[in-house]
Amino acid sequence: MPFSVLHPALLVTGLACVAIPIVIHLLLRRRRKPVPWAAMRFLLEAYRRQRRRLTLEQLLLLAARCLLVALLGAALARPMLGTGALDVGPRTVVLLLDNGIAAHAAPDGTPAIEAHKELAKAALDRLDQARGDRAAIITLAAPAEVAAPPTSDLAGVRRIVEGMEALDSATDLDGGVRLAATLLDDVTPNTDWLVAADLREGSTPTERAMNPVEGLGESGVRLLLPEPAPPLDNTSVVGIDAVRSVVVADRSAPADTGATAHVRVTLRRTGPGVSTPALSTVRVRLEGDPAPIGRADLRWPAGQQTASVTVPIDSGAIDGPTAVLVGEIDRDALGADNGRRQAIEVRRSLRVGVVARARFGRVGVDQFAPADWVRLALQPTRRSAGIETVDIEPATLDSARLAGLDAVVVVEPDAVAEAAWPRVAAFVQAGGLALLVPPANATVHLWTTPALDALALPWTVSREAVEPDPPARLAPDAGPLLGLISGELTFLVEPVSVSRMLAFDQYQPGDVVLATSDGRPLALAGHDPRHARGLVVLLAAAVDPAWTDLPARPLFVAMIQELVRQGVGLAHARHAAVAGAAPGVPRGTAELAALQARDRADAIRIGADGRTRSPMRSAGAWRALDERGGQRGVVVVNPDVAGSTTGARTRAEIESWLAPIGAPGWIATGETAPQQAMADAMTVAPELPDFARPLLLIAFLLLLAESWLGRVGSHPDRFGAGIAPLSRSRGAGPSP
Repeated sequence: MPFSVLHPALLVTGLACVAIPIVIHLLLRRRRKPVPWAAMRFLLEAYRRQRRRLTLEQLLLLAARCLLVALLGAALARPMLGTGALDVGPRTVVLLLDNGIAAHAAPDGTPAIEAHKELAKAALDRLDQARGDRAAIITLAAPAEVAAPPTSDLAGVRRIVEGMEALDSATDLDGGVRLAATLLDDVTPNTDWLVAADLREGSTPTERAMNPVEGLGESGVRLLLPEPAPPLDNTSVVGIDAVRSVVVADRSAPADTGATAHVRVTLRRTGPGVSTPALSTVRVRLEGDPAPIGRADLRWPAGQQTASVTVPIDSGAIDGPTAVLVGEIDRDALGADNGRRQAIEVRRSLRVGVVARARFGRVGVDQFAPADWVRLALQPTRRSAGIETVDIEPATLDSARLAGLDAVVVVEPDAVAEAAWPRVAAFVQAGGLALLVPPANATVHLWTTPALDALALPWTVSREAVEPDPPARLAPDAGPLLGLISGELTFLVEPVSVSRMLAFDQYQPGDVVLATSDGRPLALAGHDPRHARGLVVLLAAAVDPAWTDLPARPLFVAMIQELVRQGVGLAHARHAAVAGAAPGVPRGTAELAALQARDRADAIRIGADGRTRSPMRSAGAWRALDERGGQRGVVVVNPDVAGSTTGARTRAEIESWLAPIGAPGWIATGETAPQQAMADAMTVAPELPDFARPLLLIAFLLLLAESWLGRVGSHPDRFGAGIAPLSRSRGAGPSP
């Protein structure tokens, strides 16, 4: 196993200090001019007899003193087995810097990203470019990316760190670690991965397993993490939905006539404050306009984490054809998730085509044909606003007649030529709504095959109607298309019965809009899975008293109104994404320009796959423009609120989550300044055995031996013991 020291400079200094006792020894051996005196001959004779012993003792004493100095220097230098000592250069630090939505948190008024940057700069201060040290940066705003590969240009890395800003996507620590692993072949053996993050719940999604990194344990890499941050109170806007997906705005009405539309805003609370009651004020405004067009208060009971509030808004203030609503609350400690956007379709009125053979003359209600019932449901009164109907002969159904319509209701599909169904499919794929109703007088429904084939719907429908006995009743449950009237369905479906209907043999449970009490679908909704736009609704019963009494019941008007109003909005694909993704865009889009920008200087180009060429990590709204600058729609990106949960994590939770990577080293950032914390963390290698304590113990024992040798070597008795026999052997008398 290789041998290394943690502080090589101290080792060199200690070895150099070995010369001190040698120099002192040589200085004490300097010869002086002898001065004869009477008893000198006895001392010289005694010295000559014990010279070898004295020389050996002096050499042992000198060696002990030299070895003592060397051991002290070696102990302070921390020798160890292995190559993990971080001061043995060159070395590399990979900075995994959290610039995701959690980095916006500012409990003391300073965004957390500033603390992350200080920690990263403190780590850079520990590097020496002259020694060959290098640094790299991986930003953790999802998806993680390499902002700077390993480089010895430490000043350039520092500039990148200083210019870093917090974005709106979640923290992608897992992806950051996997990116860091790709750099292992391009770094020195002494490598630290420093995670500069707060490590709250949103930054460490422990519910998702961390992907292991092969060979990381043998690479000598250390993963350094700051202490987990304390919990933080935070309220997020997690959802905004217009109650109707298309808003029919009557701009001729005065602005102060009151709310004509509603928006449902959903909030979420995290942190210690969840246990106490609270009040949140929710405002809805238009993108680019700070003035709210609606507001409502949401009162939180103690312990509630998620709640919704319906905000009435003035639809007359909304301009079209597409508007971006912003639901927001007052700023708190993490302000990046205090707002959410939704693009909505805005119409002065909806144009609906009714495909049926024309009837001449006025007829009474008892003689109504299915098309009459449909027209009546679309316009129940003469002053009905919001929907215009256009009569279309089945034989003349072509692209020109479908152009300009928002929806088409095919009441007599058996009269539609087979060649016309691809035109209906093209209308749907362009973002239209098609409502298909079985013909009342058909015995065998052959029209279903060309219709469903052209529309590419994965449904199988019987060609002959079935007659439930007794007549079927409706279940008081409905899909999203009828969500606005779901609260009244219990009463609306009670008088309705169905005596004849088509049977659906193949469909997805999520396609069911309305069903009978025994589970048979009365209405299905779906679209061609190859296209993001368009919607098709297929009824199982004809609008005729021989099939069902539905046309004469209040449910029919409410159902047709909702199917059209909600369906038109859902037929237009909502181009929305969460920060960190590459959003889809309307067909024909060449680039995205910020909604409030006056020019296209900072436009985002679109790739061949119909998506942005790189993920969008910032929230906002963009205009989808074609090559000529024409607007094709609006694309909305919202903050990733999954990354803004602010509950606390414990060390044990994080260590368990990181187990596939290895045991992390903790940085005591809460107790000391970043510079000192990084100095302590980057100069300690607890995973490697060192010999400092054994060397200190040996040095202590050697100090005791040196003291004993010093006392023995300087004791005068040995000379006195040698002089007395010399004086007697020479006949000398006793001294006076």
